[in-house]
Amino acid sequence: MSALFDKPTAVTGGKDNPDNINYTTYDYVPVWRFDPLSNTNWFAAGSSTPGDIDDWTATMNVNFDRIDNPSFTLEKPVQVQVTSYKNNCFRVRFNPDGPIRDVDRGPILQQQLNWIRKQEQSKGFDPKMGFTKEGFLKFETKDLNVIIYGNFKTRVTRKRDGKGIMENNEVPAGSLGNKCRGLMFVDRLYGTAIASVNENYRNDPDRKEGFYGAGEVNCEFWDSEQNRNKYILERTGIAMTNYNYDNYNYNQSDLIAPGYPSDPNFYIPMYFAAPWVVVKGCSGNSDEQYSYGWFMDNVSQTYMNTGGTSWNCGEENLAYMGAQCGPFDQHFVYGDGDGLEDVVQAFSLLQGKEFENQVLNKRAVMPPKYVFGYFQGVFGIASLLREQRPEGGNNISVQEIVEGYQSNNFPLEGLAVDVDMQQDLRVFTTKIEFWTANKVGTGGDSNNKSVFEWAHDKGLVCQTNVTCFLRNDNGGADYEVNQTLREKGLYTKNDSLTNTNFGTTNDGPSDAYIGHLDYGGGGNCDALFPDWGRPGVAEWWGDNYSKLFKIGLDFVWQDMTVPAMMPHKVGDAVDTRSPYGWPNENDPSNGRYNWKSYHPQVLVTDMRYENHGREPMFTQRNMHAYTLCESTRKEGIVANADTLTKFRRSYIISRGGYIGNQHFGGMWVGDNSSSQRYLQMMIANIVNMNMSCLPLVGSDIGGFTSYDGRNVCPGDLMVRFVQAGCLLPWFRNHYGRLVEGKQEGKYYQELYMYKDEMATLRKFIEFRYRWQEVLYTAMYQNAAFGKPIIKAASMYDNDRNVRGAQDDHFLLGGHDGYRILCAPVVWENTTSRDLYLPVLTKWYKFGPDYDTKRLDSALDGGQMIKNYSVPQSDSPIFVREGAILPTRYTLDGSNKSMNTYTDKDPLVFEVFPLGNNRADGMCYLDDGGITTDAEDHGKFSVINVEALRKGVTTTIKFAYDTYQYVFDGPFYVRIRNLTTASKINVSSGAGEEDMTPTSANSRAALFSDGGVGEYWADNDTSSLWMKLPNLVLQDAVITIT
Repeated sequence: MSALFDKPTAVTGGKDNPDNINYTTYDYVPVWRFDPLSNTNWFAAGSSTPGDIDDWTATMNVNFDRIDNPSFTLEKPVQVQVTSYKNNCFRVRFNPDGPIRDVDRGPILQQQLNWIRKQEQSKGFDPKMGFTKEGFLKFETKDLNVIIYGNFKTRVTRKRDGKGIMENNEVPAGSLGNKCRGLMFVDRLYGTAIASVNENYRNDPDRKEGFYGAGEVNCEFWDSEQNRNKYILERTGIAMTNYNYDNYNYNQSDLIAPGYPSDPNFYIPMYFAAPWVVVKGCSGNSDEQYSYGWFMDNVSQTYMNTGGTSWNCGEENLAYMGAQCGPFDQHFVYGDGDGLEDVVQAFSLLQGKEFENQVLNKRAVMPPKYVFGYFQGVFGIASLLREQRPEGGNNISVQEIVEGYQSNNFPLEGLAVDVDMQQDLRVFTTKIEFWTANKVGTGGDSNNKSVFEWAHDKGLVCQTNVTCFLRNDNGGADYEVNQTLREKGLYTKNDSLTNTNFGTTNDGPSDAYIGHLDYGGGGNCDALFPDWGRPGVAEWWGDNYSKLFKIGLDFVWQDMTVPAMMPHKVGDAVDTRSPYGWPNENDPSNGRYNWKSYHPQVLVTDMRYENHGREPMFTQRNMHAYTLCESTRKEGIVANADTLTKFRRSYIISRGGYIGNQHFGGMWVGDNSSSQRYLQMMIANIVNMNMSCLPLVGSDIGGFTSYDGRNVCPGDLMVRFVQAGCLLPWFRNHYGRLVEGKQEGKYYQELYMYKDEMATLRKFIEFRYRWQEVLYTAMYQNAAFGKPIIKAASMYDNDRNVRGAQDDHFLLGGHDGYRILCAPVVWENTTSRDLYLPVLTKWYKFGPDYDTKRLDSALDGGQMIKNYSVPQSDSPIFVREGAILPTRYTLDGSNKSMNTYTDKDPLVFEVFPLGNNRADGMCYLDDGGITTDAEDHGKFSVINVEALRKGVTTTIKFAYDTYQYVFDGPFYVRIRNLTTASKINVSSGAGEEDMTPTSANSRAALFSDGGVGEYWADNDTSSLWMKLPNLVLQDAVITIT
């Protein structure tokens, strides 16, 4: 690990560094220099004595021996806590540097764990914690037995068959003593690191463990069958690190390993920190399979090695987690079952908000429904109106973009308005070119509308880019937000334990830490930064949002969250950029470099614990974006909900964060590029982010940056991006535009500019809008129960072969989330691909064209189809037999924004051919976020539908989990592969009657003119349509003979 640049650490023990920690490094430490298996200077658990047991928590007094010199021994108390009996979870924690503390901010709070325990105790659950006569700790959970030996080696076995699930690794034979690597920390004379090492069974022929989760990690893999590199889903056999980073194109030069190419790869940290891996063993065998998760709750730089041996930093048969600083807080998560989804749901429970008595937002916040629409963003817009923009230079206005989409009949939900709107890069300001009357207003003036109010008139909603720093080189210009931060003294100070001079500017304040921001394209400025852990900062920050909400802003785009700064070397002027490619092995940072954020030595108020004083930023780096988003959510959005002018429910799309960010909003995975590699990374990252409990995630469709000298995303690649993204949670086309004054960018990326591909692009956007209820219902299942919106193909149980197709296949939709299979093309200029259909069911080809055509014959699951034909106009989408999917149409057949749909726009329950004489479905309904009645008062409905066939009779039953939102319009049932019926009877609590044939001769006519209680046989698509009154939605029983 690297040494300090200038002065030894000053250990104060006061409000700064209250635990007297002797910090010996502040730098980013790459994976090849984090070495818990080296034994050198590491302590490991050697022996223990029993302590107390109190309410599912046991204390063991552990003697830690230095592996390379056992004469050095330290005793530390270690807590073991059962966190959920039913979900088979427990926690181990200790603090090498001070007392064990409960955090006040973070993903897993003690209040939630107390709530879980009380719920389970009320049901009679008891982990039977106790010490054996040898001093070993034993306890059980619903399905597991756990024993922790005297050297703290932990072994987890399954009750029903005795199968070993997880065990720690012991120091190899030949070393002195019987030490276990399950608990490790570095001798504090040499560092502050902690680690935990487990056995790894990825090469065991019976177990074949695979590793998933870990948030956004780009894993490039050589595919020997295809003879090319590709990006894959698994995180098996690699070394990873979490260090929130503003990672433009995912391959910043200061992070590239010596001798490695500049391709994005596993060892390069990204924007989001997720020290969490999910392990699946015995893949595909329902009796033998197991899955568990492993979370190191630590917000300094963290590490995960799943058997990676590059740089000799790991071993194939071991897996470890670690962190650059303590404390040690590790969670084992098995779940209420043996599958991957069970693990993810249990992890979401530990992070849950049930203790707050949440009605809806228990595992994540519910977004307004419009968030699932299609958005366009451009970095490089000149003005709101065409007449306001300068001529030439590839300049474009908001008006031209909106007209381009709407005149070409594209559904467009809204706009992502970039920093172009701000007055000279001043956050929370607007400039005159983004107001209709060319002057900045305060909102509500029909003669002078903001860009957001103007968009509302077009049926659109908007987000805008809000960065977490305040321009400071204002040249005397008035900037109220900066001034109030100064007056309140809430900014980050130019302080460190090493008395390092980080530089300042003439703009002051003299005691402030100043950084220099580079937005790209020539935009840059000096900035002042809020000290997020300081009392009063969140409230001050949130108050500023009311200014934007009052002029029509709908939801927040939280950008540059690290916070992102220009690379800087201590000793240079603040606005001096460090040399490209520095630091490097030949000229290391040694504490001089800022790693595109605060310099790591800078003292910030502790964001984890209230009233704890200040700690160096590098102990908090992965907490910064989390705290920023929490402040925006609680003090910006919730506290100022009354100032929102269109929808009372709002949301955040952030560029970075930490585990638990789902309680504040969603995320996009940063500045990607226009190439097939980033298309592959998009799928793998979004699936793994869902497995890390962050459900609403997306990538910039088409790529934000240009690639390989191409100033436009090629048409074929854009089609494949749209096809892959149209069923992923967040769907935004965003790019940097090459305009006058910018050195880089693209000429265009709006979909209407692709004349040759326009029809295909449009129909896939339309398809997303038809399936809006599929996505919205999946979001409800996540918010309430923690189910991922997007499922990894490897979550499909009982199928050994699905693992081979998991990299670019994913599942979503339906009552259980496994009814739709997507296998998009991820290679440019490719019109075929290998396709795998999971076992134990039949699959129906589907997609945009099948709305108006018959289903093809079903395909059997369990088969790999080689060279499946996929012309550019198509994408492999399949619906599983036995699915009932909620579908939406517009009453007049036009394309319009999701936020303008009403209950008069048809809601259709589409019944696909039954499997084993049965089909099931679910639909979540609320007002879409016009109000917050759903989350505040439980005003929502969850409709369950089942179809059963017995002989010649099919029965479709509607029921509900809750019915507090009354759908104010007729609803429809569409049965595929059925056109004739001798009798259709509908009964409910409202009465009973037979349906009659309609005189309508088309679907459009049925929607507009057909009567409720009428049905129509659509012979062209082999479908039977029924129109029903809303009063029977909650309990209708439809009998068809």
